[in-house]
Amino acid sequence: MSLDAPLSAGEINSLRRVRSGLAKFLPSAHRMRLASLGLITVNGGGRLVLTQGGKEQLAEREVAANCDSTKPLP
Repeated sequence: MSLDAPLSAGEINSLRRVRSGLAKFLPSAHRMRLASLGLITVNGGGRLVLTQGGKEQLAEREVAANCDSTKPLP
């Protein structure tokens, strides 16, 4: 998959897992792609953590989801 391709739903869920401390349950392909995009990294204690870019990626998606949920139905 190209690094320019948008994140899949599974990759977004993997970011959420890292944020929640459940990084050991990530598929290795997601781990590799998210790390190559600079969205996750390994901290000094050996844990996967979100980078600032990863935090921003999730925040942007949550804002967009909240905006979509508040739109009136046609």
